[in-house]
Amino acid sequence: MIPSHSIAWQRQLISMPIFAALLGLLGCFTPDAPTGGLGSTGSESPALAPLIRIAVGETGEEISLPTLIEELAQADAVFLGETHLDEVTHRTEHAILKGLLDATHQRVVLTMEMFTREDQAAIDLYLSGEIDERSFLRQARAWSNYQTGYRSLLETAKRAGIPVIGANLSPGPRRVVGLGGREAYESLDEEESRGIARSLFDNDPLYWERFDRAIRGHGGGLASASDRLYSVQSLWDNTMGESVADALKAHPGYRVLLVVGAFHTRGGLGTVEQFRRRAPDATVRTVSLVPVHDLADVKPESGDDRADYVIYTDEWARGFSAGTYAVSMTRELRYRLRVPEGGGPWPLLIWFPDEGSNAESDARRWQLLIGDRAAVAVIEHPYPVIEEDLHRSGRYSWDESFFEDLTALSNGLVKLQKYIERYHPIDSTRILLAGEGAGASLAAVCRWSAEDGPKTLVYAPGDLGRISESGLPDPNAPTGGKLTAIVASKNFAQWQQEVAERQICGVSGQVLRRDEAASLLHYVQGGLGFETEESISRPGTLSIEHGSPLARQWGALAAASLGGEWEIEVGKGHRREAAAAPFRLEIDLEAPDAASSQGRFTVADFVEGKGIPMPPGPFGGTVVLVLPETVSESARGAWRALEENDVTRQRSRFVGLRVAETGRERDLPSVLDELRSEGKSVIRIAPITFCATSSEMQTLRRSIQGHDEGLRIAWSPGLGGELWRVLKGEAD
Repeated sequence: MIPSHSIAWQRQLISMPIFAALLGLLGCFTPDAPTGGLGSTGSESPALAPLIRIAVGETGEEISLPTLIEELAQADAVFLGETHLDEVTHRTEHAILKGLLDATHQRVVLTMEMFTREDQAAIDLYLSGEIDERSFLRQARAWSNYQTGYRSLLETAKRAGIPVIGANLSPGPRRVVGLGGREAYESLDEEESRGIARSLFDNDPLYWERFDRAIRGHGGGLASASDRLYSVQSLWDNTMGESVADALKAHPGYRVLLVVGAFHTRGGLGTVEQFRRRAPDATVRTVSLVPVHDLADVKPESGDDRADYVIYTDEWARGFSAGTYAVSMTRELRYRLRVPEGGGPWPLLIWFPDEGSNAESDARRWQLLIGDRAAVAVIEHPYPVIEEDLHRSGRYSWDESFFEDLTALSNGLVKLQKYIERYHPIDSTRILLAGEGAGASLAAVCRWSAEDGPKTLVYAPGDLGRISESGLPDPNAPTGGKLTAIVASKNFAQWQQEVAERQICGVSGQVLRRDEAASLLHYVQGGLGFETEESISRPGTLSIEHGSPLARQWGALAAASLGGEWEIEVGKGHRREAAAAPFRLEIDLEAPDAASSQGRFTVADFVEGKGIPMPPGPFGGTVVLVLPETVSESARGAWRALEENDVTRQRSRFVGLRVAETGRERDLPSVLDELRSEGKSVIRIAPITFCATSSEMQTLRRSIQGHDEGLRIAWSPGLGGELWRVLKGEAD
């Protein structure tokens, strides 16, 4: 089973300061606070308890917030590791601060990564009431999400009269030492030295290994031990660790609470390690706050080395970042499912279509290829897109929300699998996650997000793209199903490297060159646990006019309908050697009385209304088929007869049919005007061809400008998909 704790991409490894390390070397990470009111709105927050779950890292035992606070109060220093933007995380930190104040009779020192040593004067002036909040925020250069993330901590500390310490490295020495290294560190003047740790200790090698995995794809690698020691990352950890130790020494009998990015505290390394070097006799407790998509589904396990305590928080909202705020919302991940009737348990193929194609055609394709031997779930793209050829397809992600989209899809896949297994007899040991093109890359992401996911087949992906920017988890022994990637030779090296790195992290895999590998069907059959044939029938070649994603998908659907492993050629003059002459996938407009043959259809195939795409929506409408100008007069009568006989009524009494004739009096604009005058507004337009090009479809769209007002129009770039999905499939 795909585990419920699928990884939140990017956020799990790279917090705001980690990513800022790349900018920090140049001293350009200076978040600006948003303008606006500084006071509370007075709106009541929802109760915190239902929004968090707390587990002991070592045992996995769940405890309550009061119990956690009671145990934290026994420590000299408490480190709260966060992701910086999550709203419930910040509310939980505030609750912990208030709880520690009550448990220790106000004997707490609050230290914060979000303020530097240079900010200390402004902090002290604000706490003493000598400057107002606006002046404080300007002088202290508060983080952009101060209002929603950290203001409550400062205000509570101010009311309680407790010290607040800016724990972080000051901007001046950060720039100087980050660029100049040891020589610059040893040359700092007295004022600059106050903003940085008095002495530097290296971090554990395991910490640096994790750091390298986190920032891969962003550059900024640190080669030598000296580079690491004087890097901004090391300066942060040393300075914050020293700040906590100094606070503990300056306030005997107090508890010191540090709020800091989770990377700096994971596994007791980083800032925690630097604190221990300076206060070896102090008792320490670490807490990691982890936002999750589905709080109810979290299953804490023993041996979680992230921290002494792990607090899972419901992703409810996030604070200000990159110019926006956000609240979480539910969106559907739709899929098409076919399960054989009776019997079981069945193997399950979870298929991600390529972008530019559609789930309906791929669902039919796999039904034909696999038959009643397995259940098939085909994912629909979460983001609908109208392509250049005007057909509706979709995308899995956008560049600006890439990692958020991948996290949502990975989490959706968990629920999808559980739902299918709950209501259908599925063999959980024979589940295959697979995809093609962009869908293949997504399948890889979902497998790498799961510690114990199913076998995965990655077929014909492109380059890694932004996947290579994602951080890597800690090394683990391989668990779950193997990942097999079948890639083009030009992408082989990068996929081989990625799979090798992921194997170290717990996902075994192999990479094969596509031109040396067996067919897609061969690997799908093997992944589902079927015996694979040594030699699959290769009847010949199917020829398509052009190589658009949709034309290729419809060609693959035609091949599945015909049976065997057909080769698909694009355009004339590019055919490889084949056992027989290529079958052209086409609609013969000039043969009204001829029966269809392999790969070829005529008007006779449409007389029952099959093979004609239906209008959008549940309440019917009108389909307009567009006849090209080149059709002879003798053949036009047979196509007009489809309209005269209203053949689509045989499929649905709510669907009408019109035939528009390009270059004639009753052309497409005229037919649309006619439909509007009759009060008809829901229309699908399709040229009578196997699959039109983008240019041809754009020409059609331009031709109706000024004639489409008030009409709800959908487009189909031809009839090939519907023919092979419905008519030909049923005939076979």
